[in-house]
Amino acid sequence: MASVRPGAADRARAVLGDFIEGRWEEARGVFRQDMAGHMDAGRISCGWADVASSAGSFEGMGEPFARQCGDYTVVEVPLIFSAGRCLGRVAVDRDGKVAGLSVQCPRRRRLDPRRVRIFVHGIAEVTDLITLGRPRRAGQHVRPLAGPG
Repeated sequence: MASVRPGAADRARAVLGDFIEGRWEEARGVFRQDMAGHMDAGRISCGWADVASSAGSFEGMGEPFARQCGDYTVVEVPLIFSAGRCLGRVAVDRDGKVAGLSVQCPRRRRLDPRRVRIFVHGIAEVTDLITLGRPRRAGQHVRPLAGPG
Protein backbone atom coordinates (compact mmCIF):
# COMPACT_ATOMS: atom_id res chain seq x y z
CA MET A 1 0.00 0.00 0.00
CA ALA A 2 1.33 3.45 -0.91
CA SER A 3 2.12 5.82 1.90
CA VAL A 4 0.52 9.21 2.37
CA ARG A 5 2.41 12.03 0.68
CA PRO A 6 4.45 14.02 3.24
CA GLY A 7 3.15 17.56 3.70
CA ALA A 8 -0.27 16.82 2.15
CA ALA A 9 -2.15 17.67 5.37
CA ASP A 10 -0.29 20.98 5.67
CA ARG A 11 -1.00 21.74 2.00
CA ALA A 12 -4.71 21.04 2.53
CA ARG A 13 -4.94 23.25 5.62
CA ALA A 14 -3.09 26.06 3.83
CA VAL A 15 -5.27 26.01 0.69
CA LEU A 16 -8.47 25.84 2.77
CA GLY A 17 -7.14 28.73 4.86
CA ASP A 18 -6.59 30.73 1.68
CA PHE A 19 -10.18 30.07 0.62
CA ILE A 20 -11.60 30.99 4.01
CA GLU A 21 -9.61 34.22 4.16
CA GLY A 22 -10.38 35.22 0.56
CA ARG A 23 -6.87 34.79 -0.87
CA TRP A 24 -8.08 33.40 -4.21
CA GLU A 25 -4.90 33.93 -6.22
CA GLU A 26 -2.76 32.29 -3.53
CA ALA A 27 -5.13 29.31 -3.56
CA ARG A 28 -4.93 29.07 -7.36
CA GLY A 29 -1.13 29.04 -7.13
CA VAL A 30 -1.11 25.52 -5.67
CA PHE A 31 -3.62 24.07 -8.17
CA ARG A 32 -2.48 21.77 -10.95
CA GLN A 33 -2.24 23.66 -14.23
CA ASP A 34 -5.13 21.69 -15.77
CA MET A 35 -7.30 22.68 -12.80
CA ALA A 36 -6.19 26.31 -12.46
CA GLY A 37 -6.85 26.97 -16.14
CA HIS A 38 -10.58 26.40 -15.68
CA MET A 39 -11.07 28.43 -12.52
CA ASP A 40 -10.21 32.10 -12.17
CA ALA A 41 -10.25 34.07 -8.94
CA GLY A 42 -13.70 35.52 -9.73
CA ARG A 43 -15.31 32.08 -10.09
CA ILE A 44 -13.63 30.86 -6.91
CA SER A 45 -14.83 33.92 -5.05
CA CYS A 46 -18.45 33.46 -6.20
CA GLY A 47 -18.46 29.74 -5.37
CA TRP A 48 -16.98 30.30 -1.96
CA ALA A 49 -19.41 33.15 -1.20
CA ASP A 50 -22.28 30.80 -2.01
CA VAL A 51 -21.03 28.18 0.46
CA ALA A 52 -20.15 30.74 3.14
CA SER A 53 -23.60 32.34 2.92
CA SER A 54 -25.13 28.98 3.81
CA ALA A 55 -22.57 27.88 6.39
CA GLY A 56 -22.24 31.15 8.28
CA SER A 57 -19.08 32.64 9.70
CA PHE A 58 -15.95 30.53 10.00
CA GLU A 59 -15.08 29.51 13.57
CA GLY A 60 -12.28 26.96 13.32
CA MET A 61 -10.47 24.10 11.62
CA GLY A 62 -10.03 20.61 13.07
CA GLU A 63 -7.23 18.07 12.71
CA PRO A 64 -6.74 16.82 9.17
CA PHE A 65 -6.92 13.13 8.28
CA ALA A 66 -4.96 11.98 5.21
CA ARG A 67 -5.14 8.73 3.26
CA GLN A 68 -3.74 7.52 -0.03
CA CYS A 69 -6.16 6.79 -2.91
CA GLY A 70 -4.16 5.59 -5.90
CA ASP A 71 -1.99 8.43 -7.18
CA TYR A 72 -3.61 11.00 -4.88
CA THR A 73 -3.46 11.79 -1.19
CA VAL A 74 -6.91 12.82 -0.01
CA VAL A 75 -6.99 15.00 3.09
CA GLU A 76 -10.20 15.58 5.04
CA VAL A 77 -10.28 18.65 7.25
CA PRO A 78 -13.20 19.33 9.63
CA LEU A 79 -14.37 22.94 9.29
CA ILE A 80 -16.54 24.59 11.93
CA PHE A 81 -18.91 27.37 10.89
CA SER A 82 -21.56 29.20 12.90
CA ALA A 83 -24.32 27.25 11.11
CA GLY A 84 -22.68 23.87 11.72
CA ARG A 85 -19.82 21.59 10.80
CA CYS A 86 -18.54 21.15 7.28
CA LEU A 87 -15.91 18.94 5.71
CA GLY A 88 -13.14 20.17 3.45
CA ARG A 89 -11.51 17.58 1.17
CA VAL A 90 -8.36 18.24 -0.79
CA ALA A 91 -6.75 15.83 -3.27
CA VAL A 92 -3.00 16.32 -3.66
CA ASP A 93 -1.08 14.72 -6.53
CA ARG A 94 2.43 13.21 -6.45
CA ASP A 95 3.98 16.60 -7.21
CA GLY A 96 2.27 18.26 -4.24
CA LYS A 97 -0.20 20.17 -6.43
CA VAL A 98 -3.90 20.37 -5.58
CA ALA A 99 -5.92 18.29 -8.06
CA GLY A 100 -9.30 18.79 -6.38
CA LEU A 101 -11.02 20.56 -3.53
CA SER A 102 -14.49 20.42 -2.02
CA VAL A 103 -16.28 21.91 0.95
CA GLN A 104 -19.45 20.10 1.99
CA CYS A 105 -21.83 21.00 4.76
CA PRO A 106 -24.24 18.11 5.31
CA ARG A 107 -26.65 20.05 7.52
CA ARG A 108 -26.88 23.37 9.27
CA ARG A 109 -28.26 22.72 12.72
CA ARG A 110 -30.29 19.86 13.98
CA LEU A 111 -33.80 21.06 13.07
CA ASP A 112 -32.97 23.23 10.07
CA PRO A 113 -34.05 21.33 6.92
CA ARG A 114 -32.60 23.80 4.39
CA ARG A 115 -29.90 22.39 2.13
CA VAL A 116 -26.44 23.79 2.44
CA ARG A 117 -24.44 24.39 -0.69
CA ILE A 118 -21.34 22.53 -1.77
CA PHE A 119 -18.20 23.91 -3.39
CA VAL A 120 -16.38 21.46 -5.68
CA HIS A 121 -13.55 22.01 -8.11
CA GLY A 122 -11.14 19.45 -9.46
CA ILE A 123 -9.95 17.45 -12.39
CA ALA A 124 -12.29 14.69 -13.56
CA GLU A 125 -10.35 11.77 -12.11
CA VAL A 126 -10.53 13.12 -8.53
CA THR A 127 -14.11 14.41 -8.45
CA ASP A 128 -15.39 11.28 -6.69
CA LEU A 129 -12.53 11.36 -4.20
CA ILE A 130 -13.38 14.90 -3.11
CA THR A 131 -17.18 14.55 -3.16
CA LEU A 132 -17.79 10.95 -2.10
CA GLY A 133 -14.53 10.52 -0.21
CA ARG A 134 -13.71 7.41 -2.23
CA PRO A 135 -13.49 6.24 -5.84
CA ARG A 136 -16.83 5.48 -7.53
CA ARG A 137 -17.68 1.79 -7.62
CA ALA A 138 -18.22 0.09 -10.97
CA GLY A 139 -21.82 0.50 -12.12
CA GLN A 140 -22.62 3.19 -9.54
CA HIS A 141 -24.98 5.85 -10.89
CA VAL A 142 -23.56 9.36 -11.30
CA ARG A 143 -25.90 11.94 -9.78
CA PRO A 144 -25.36 15.56 -10.85
CA LEU A 145 -24.46 17.94 -8.03
CA ALA A 146 -26.76 20.69 -9.27
CA GLY A 147 -29.42 20.85 -11.92
CA PRO A 148 -30.26 23.71 -14.26
CA GLY A 149 -32.16 26.65 -12.96
